[in-house]
Amino acid sequence: MDSESFAVADDAGARLREPFERGQALTVGVEEELLLVDPQTLDLVSPAHDLVAELGDSGRFRKELSAAQIEILTPVCATTGEAAQAIAAGRRVVIEHLAGRARLAGVGAHPFARPWSDFAEGERYDVIGRDYRWGARVGALAAGLHIHVAVDGADRALAVLNALRGLMPELAALAAGAPFFDRRDTGLASIRPKLADALPRQGVSPAFRDWDHYARLLEWGRRSGTFLDPSTLWWECRLQPRLGTVEMRAPDAQASTEDVEAVVAVAHALVGQLAERYDVGEALPVHPSELIEENRWLACRDGADGTLIDLDSGEPVPTRRRLLDLIDSLEPVAERLGGTTGLDRARELVGDGGAARQRRIASKQGLDGLVRWLADRTERA
Repeated sequence: MDSESFAVADDAGARLREPFERGQALTVGVEEELLLVDPQTLDLVSPAHDLVAELGDSGRFRKELSAAQIEILTPVCATTGEAAQAIAAGRRVVIEHLAGRARLAGVGAHPFARPWSDFAEGERYDVIGRDYRWGARVGALAAGLHIHVAVDGADRALAVLNALRGLMPELAALAAGAPFFDRRDTGLASIRPKLADALPRQGVSPAFRDWDHYARLLEWGRRSGTFLDPSTLWWECRLQPRLGTVEMRAPDAQASTEDVEAVVAVAHALVGQLAERYDVGEALPVHPSELIEENRWLACRDGADGTLIDLDSGEPVPTRRRLLDLIDSLEPVAERLGGTTGLDRARELVGDGGAARQRRIASKQGLDGLVRWLADRTERA
C-alpha cells in the first residue's frame, strides 16, 4: 500500500500524530485478563457481566470477549512498582466482590475447560462473534498481559514501535506460561499465541514508513469494512493513538503480582531504552516481519528453554542467555524508571519460567491441582 495507490485526507496523519505530541513522560499502564473459575470444579464460569456491573468502575474493571474473563486496568503510573501495586489492589477488589462465587486465575489459557466459555454481553462482542465466528470462540480463550508505555514525540513513537516489534519474542519467551490445553500437554511453552491466531491481524505488526502510511492502512480498513478502527488491529505490538502509547500484547497473563511486575518492568525499560537511543540520534533497527515471526514461533514453542535467532546475523542464540543479557542492558534505564525490583524478579523468571513450573505442579497434583495453585497465587494479591 503506498500513496500513489491509495489516498487519504491531507491531515489524516497529523490527526494520528497529535496524541503523541503532548509532552508525556514514559508513564506506564497495565491491563491484565484474568480467568474466572469455579471454586469446586475449577472449570471456567461466566459471571463477568454481572460482576463488572456490580463493580461499577469501567476505568478499572471491564468485560472481555470471554464471559469467563475480567480485565483489570491500572491508572497511568509513573513506575512499574506503582503499576504492580495497582494491579494487586484491583485484584483485591474483585475478590471481595466475587464473595466466593468464582476464583481468579492468571494464566495464558485454561488447562482443561470444556465446554468453552460464552461470549460476554454487549454490542461489541456480538459484532466480534458475528464477524469472526469460530475464530472468536477460540481467540476468546487466550488471556494476556497488555502493557502501555507513553512515548512523547510522534516520530519517536513510530521509530520505537518499528524497533520494538523485533523484541516481542523475547518478552513472550519471558512470560510464556500456558503449556496445557484441553487436558493435554501441548508440548509448547504457551498455547496462547496459537489460540490468538484464530483471529485475524495477530502476531507481528508491519513496520510503518511514516504516519501517512499508518493512516492509509486505517482508512483502507474503514472503507473496506474489514477493521473499522485500530482496536481490532490485534498485533502483539501496536500503536494506541487514542492514548498516545505503544502497547505490548505479547505476554501471557501471570498468576503472581511479582511476575506481573517482572514482565512489566522489562517491557517498560525496553521502550525507555529505545526512546533514549532515538534521542541520541541512533537509527533504530527495523527488522522484517517474516524474520520476527520465526522468533515468535520459537518463543511460543520453547519459552526461555530454547533458542532465538539473532535478527541481524541469523545465528541461533540460547534464549536464556539472550534474556539475561537483555535484562542486564536494561538496568540503567530501569533505575531511571523505577523498575529495578521488577528486573530482579525477571532474572528469576528466566531461570524458572511459568511453563516449567506449571508442568511440575501438574505432574504432582494433576490439572485440577494446577488451576488451584494458579488461583492461590493470583489471589495472594
